[in-house]
Amino acid sequence: EISQLFASMVEHGCTAAVIEASSHAIHQRRVAAIDFDAAAFTNLTQDHLDYHGTMDAYGDAKAELFSWLKPSALAVVNAQDPAHETMLADCGSRRLLAYPRGREDIGKGEATIFATPLRGRLGMGVRALGPWGTVHGEVRLVGAFNAENLLLAIVIAHEFGLSSSQIEAALPELDAPAGRLEVVSGPDDAYSVLVDFAHTPDALR
Repeated sequence: EISQLFASMVEHGCTAAVIEASSHAIHQRRVAAIDFDAAAFTNLTQDHLDYHGTMDAYGDAKAELFSWLKPSALAVVNAQDPAHETMLADCGSRRLLAYPRGREDIGKGEATIFATPLRGRLGMGVRALGPWGTVHGEVRLVGAFNAENLLLAIVIAHEFGLSSSQIEAALPELDAPAGRLEVVSGPDDAYSVLVDFAHTPDALR
């Protein structure tokens, strides 16, 4: 089904797609036929143990995606999560980047993001430093995990040829998916109201 969907997208002029490959889809090989140009690992936290049984099995399922990569593909991992070593153990890619710690891999210093709350409304002012120089702007997102995800997106966008100015221009257009720490209150409301599909221990914290 996903191959059929991608084929239809190509027929209609789409030239790029970003997907979340779930551990279930990887383990059941529902995405095994896709020729990924890049794969990214953010973290491994307690989730889906009803299916995988153990954290090790859960991590191995995620790592299988990296084993499918061709040598020219890009593999990006969060070096602050110890499970990143599992992702790279059998990685087929020869283009490896680590964030936010990865001085020797990235080449021009660490990829780092600084995020500060915006006064008067829910959002963040961000400044990301890396081989692209400095990218700064404001986003309608909140939470440390969103800052980390934003850094990941910037790393990949830079590697695929987008300039700092193109990345900066996209920042104000970003919105959280529905139900993912989604801001539903307005800037003039007395209370800040957010909706979040929190179902894991770290998300609840």
